[in-house]
Amino acid sequence: LGWFVTEGHDRHRLGEVGISQSLSANPKKVAEIRRLLREVGACVRETQARRTVRGKDLIMVEFLIVGPVANRLLELAPRKRLPFGMSALPPAEALALLDAAIAGDGNLRADSRACVVQRDRHLLDVLQVLALRNGYRAYVRPKAGFRRGAPYANWVLFLTRGAWLTLRGTNGSRDPIPTEPYRGTVWCPSVPTGLWLARRDGMTFVTGNTYPPELVEPCIRAGSSEHGACPACGAPWERA
Repeated sequence: LGWFVTEGHDRHRLGEVGISQSLSANPKKVAEIRRLLREVGACVRETQARRTVRGKDLIMVEFLIVGPVANRLLELAPRKRLPFGMSALPPAEALALLDAAIAGDGNLRADSRACVVQRDRHLLDVLQVLALRNGYRAYVRPKAGFRRGAPYANWVLFLTRGAWLTLRGTNGSRDPIPTEPYRGTVWCPSVPTGLWLARRDGMTFVTGNTYPPELVEPCIRAGSSEHGACPACGAPWERA
């Protein structure tokens, strides 16, 4: 599935999907795709196309998949778009999908830093959640460039391994957080664990805006009285 959404093409009208990879540049990736297709028992036809670019002979391998495996890929990712529910995959499956996406449309460095480049921001949003659930720090950034003399826009998902940053920074020191005038509704989500992972401008961070009832209840009880409040001033009754 990871190879399909990054390096594949959708021929749903013919009931088939294709996955392409350069045998000249990435023979190990070709071998991995071939192994995975055999492992899932796919009905597949493998073809090769040769061409010469700048005096170099290049070979492109295409795997044309039909039958149950093709139908399953089209069901899981219609038009090559991963539904956002895929971000809730079990950890092992999520990591396998993420690894394939990195291999298909990104690169992995020796120090475990990685990136995935895509025009489809939606795919990177899903992959970002998969990465966060598997211990990566992940953020999305726009990337502009030129292709054949024409400008184009891509998105890049950057992935690193390491400790999370908080608003406090290192050793509790950080520049003061600026204030900003605002008028409107302030949302304060609450979840059972007290943890809320948010995203702003493609960067993820842990917020402190959510409080579980178990944390708030003792504070309310400590400042309240079972006998109610004084009708004159509103203060809770205290023991004399």
